Amino acid sequence: MLLSDATDENLILGGTGKNRSAIRDGHDSALADGVERALDRPPTPFEDYVTRTAASDGWG
Repeated sequence: MLLSDATDENLILGGTGKNRSAIRDGHDSALADGVERALDRPPTPFEDYVTRTAASDGWG
């Protein structure tokens, strides 16, 4: 089953409403350096990605 086919909130959220409020309240929102460690370079800012992709007609 695709996630987009799911209609049960608990299935979509993977648990109870407590999970939703924990996410909304910012629990577990600490920054991590996983991207930088995995790529062995700093992550590219999203704005740079959008600018570069739009300039290369990557969406179109």
